[in-house]
Amino acid sequence: MRITDQADFDSAPEDLLAAFTDREYFLRKYRRLDGGDVEIESCEDDGERFVIAVRRHLPPAGPLPGFVRKLVGNRIAVTQTDTWHRSRQCGRIDILVHAAPVAVGVDLDIGPRDTGSRLSLDYEVDVRVPLLRGRLERFLAEDIVRRTRDDLDVTRQLLEEGS
Repeated sequence: MRITDQADFDSAPEDLLAAFTDREYFLRKYRRLDGGDVEIESCEDDGERFVIAVRRHLPPAGPLPGFVRKLVGNRIAVTQTDTWHRSRQCGRIDILVHAAPVAVGVDLDIGPRDTGSRLSLDYEVDVRVPLLRGRLERFLAEDIVRRTRDDLDVTRQLLEEGS
């Protein structure tokens, strides 16, 4: 299942990219979002390419359907790997949902707009269980978009605070 979305920021594209390529930004953002259950598994930065893998344990964003709860339990363990290419101002997020046959990828592109920047997001959600594919993809897509919007709201706050 594919979904597209976009988010506007008052910050310039280079400021938004600087946040997305800062290890400390990820710690601050996820602590604010999740209350501190964050582990950076790896972080590499060669000046052009930035890659960070973060493991988190998330509470459900809302009531889980029974078939989803059976797959993931009461807390959802995820590893999210963000990869950014500075010169192209583009990136990708790959999300591994532990204990679930799910793959989530998000292609990202930062561009200018009149008063700041725009982040374009192109999601792909793939459930590898044919009988559950449609229902689970719809549920996950809604959850991921909601969580991403919360994530980007915190990003806006951190940029305004100068963090």
